[in-house]
Amino acid sequence: MSRSSFDVFKNQYVTKLLVIALLISFNDAADYTVCHAEVCVQFAKDLKTSINNSVDICTSLYDYTCSNFHLLHPLNSSELKSAQLDIIEDKNSEEIITLLEEADLPTDTRAFKHAKKLFRQCMDTANLDKIGVKPLLEWIDKFGGWPMIVQSSNANHNLDRIWENLYVELHQITESIPFLFYPDVDSDNSSRMVLILACSEPFLQKDIFMVNSTHNQEKLRHYEDYMMKVAQYVAEASDKKLSLQILKKDVSDVLNLVSKIAKAIPSADEFSMMLESIHASPIEKFQAEFNQIPLNNSFLKIDWLRLIKKTYELAEININQTEPIKVYTSEYIKEIFEIMDKESPKTIINYLMWTFISEIVSYTDTKMHNILTDFKNSFYNVTNENQNRRVFCLNIKDSFTDAIAHAYVKKYFKEESKNKVQIMVDNIKISLEDIIHKSTWMDKNTQMESVRKLQKINALVGYPSYFSNKYIDEAFNMTTSLGNIFFENIVIVNKFTCKKLLKKLREKIDRKKWLIDPLVANSFYDPYFNTIIIAAGIMKYPVFHKDLPDSINYGALGLVIGHELSHAFDNVGRLFDYNGNVVEWWSRETSENYDKQTSCFLKQFSKPFFIRNSNVSVTFEAKLTLGENIADSAGLIAAYHAFQNQKIKESIPDIRLPSLEHLSDSQLFFLSFANLWCSITKTEHALFTLPTEVHSPDSVRVDISSSNFLSYAQLFNCIENSRMNPVDKCQLW
Repeated sequence: MSRSSFDVFKNQYVTKLLVIALLISFNDAADYTVCHAEVCVQFAKDLKTSINNSVDICTSLYDYTCSNFHLLHPLNSSELKSAQLDIIEDKNSEEIITLLEEADLPTDTRAFKHAKKLFRQCMDTANLDKIGVKPLLEWIDKFGGWPMIVQSSNANHNLDRIWENLYVELHQITESIPFLFYPDVDSDNSSRMVLILACSEPFLQKDIFMVNSTHNQEKLRHYEDYMMKVAQYVAEASDKKLSLQILKKDVSDVLNLVSKIAKAIPSADEFSMMLESIHASPIEKFQAEFNQIPLNNSFLKIDWLRLIKKTYELAEININQTEPIKVYTSEYIKEIFEIMDKESPKTIINYLMWTFISEIVSYTDTKMHNILTDFKNSFYNVTNENQNRRVFCLNIKDSFTDAIAHAYVKKYFKEESKNKVQIMVDNIKISLEDIIHKSTWMDKNTQMESVRKLQKINALVGYPSYFSNKYIDEAFNMTTSLGNIFFENIVIVNKFTCKKLLKKLREKIDRKKWLIDPLVANSFYDPYFNTIIIAAGIMKYPVFHKDLPDSINYGALGLVIGHELSHAFDNVGRLFDYNGNVVEWWSRETSENYDKQTSCFLKQFSKPFFIRNSNVSVTFEAKLTLGENIADSAGLIAAYHAFQNQKIKESIPDIRLPSLEHLSDSQLFFLSFANLWCSITKTEHALFTLPTEVHSPDSVRVDISSSNFLSYAQLFNCIENSRMNPVDKCQLW
């Protein structure tokens, strides 16, 4: 070894000794306090039980933190996976159910009383069984019958009016129909609403049809069996005898049609690419283009103006041929009509009728409900599971989100928590701004505009500030009274909800309006309004608690906040300026550099990943998950720096957990992050569902995001080129 080589070796060795000494002194330093609050003791107990020290933290942060997660949270086997957010969701649901079970109070809003009434009706199985499926039969008869239970070869009645009658009615009740028209923010001008015509998800997930596997074929057989049992029960209730052979063919024809339609639906990546190229044009222009589709069946040649006009009559809105409409999926519309043109009228009507029946059939009697429950148990490969009736009846909350959320926050939510989270949001925005300023691949003008967009992001925290009894009653001004029949009330409420949505087409845009349920255990970024929403439903232990140290709160909820803020600059969010308009606001050079930066993520996530506790390796669509992967990585960095800046600014000592004093607060930050995503994933879910999702698997998003962050490797002294300290790291900023 030469003298110079020896000096290099000596310097490296001394440096390593110094690092080790610093780490030891850091961990043994007296300048820290132990958090003895009750919530800190509980978190320390949970974390200590979960951690498996036999796993090297430089091999996998996720495995190190989550090895014994199942000991803390025994999983309901009916769930495909159960992470911390799912556990919080369950807690939220139980608290909401408790509220709905209470007797009416003088302080209840009218809408909340409606919600309680529907919940009670749903729980009254004796009355439901007495009524049976009669309301469903009346609805079916209203639209000329269901060919699947009539089994007549003559299904051509009312075909010319199928869209104005059956489809308009379905549009008010279900979103599983082939296409929907609804108002949304115009991406060309976010200060106005525009009519959208877009495809919708069918009643069976697209991924079931995309992979021809034994697993998916088995799922389709279970669904086929479910459809047949429903049809047989409805036929029996209407005194009709069915030919099993004809019924099986009818069901098969419907599922074949759904398969073709599902395969034609554009992917999330394809849809995002349409944002820049699709612009509003008059209905008459779209009609002229639609008329060019060569269709043999006259009943498929829709008069779109008449159809949309008929739909909007519910909202008392007049639509004429010059009304602007954005058709995001014109190729899809063309393709599904060409598909339907090859089908018999009977199959099409059976398909459309089933979209409604499958949506609402469980709101009849307990026999029908049990048919659905048995199907779900088979479909999700679960044994001996009976769905909790109280949990099922909670489905009514989707029509009363504001009323229930208003009652919930008055009873359960602490204003102190809202204020603390708002401070976290402000701190993480400052951190992200500093990161953007230090970026080397953006030109100065784009950098300044990016900072401007970040500064103008509106943060909605907890619940709407405009909540009041008066607001709830005015917003839920349903004129039709609810009766004594649960099924009919569900239809009434669904139509009212649809009417409220349609009315938005002519309403003034309010950028402070909440567009989601404040009680969901989730958070969102809306690119049209340049707004993040941190719902009250997610601001709970172990993701957040006002008495937990900042290291825990920033590692979990802080990561969530940073993730949503970073969505403003992901592959879709960056297309929108600070006003929410899709315009060219990046220079060409910066856009090219951005593609180079993000290509690292595409390469990094294109390899197979081993999914812990599923015992399988899975390859994912890197383009599909790109936006979420960018947000994970950038959000983690922003949250960590915000936490460190807060410590310095407030001169906060290193706060540690009892019996885990050997872990510094900076280390706890990363363990809190990993703890957020601890989950159990079934093999079937890993193989057949995860590859089609926009989020990477929990274990992957934890380990890759951390390994891309140099501070993690430095903090845990991971040697270079170890699994958690790779040489090639991907970062947006």
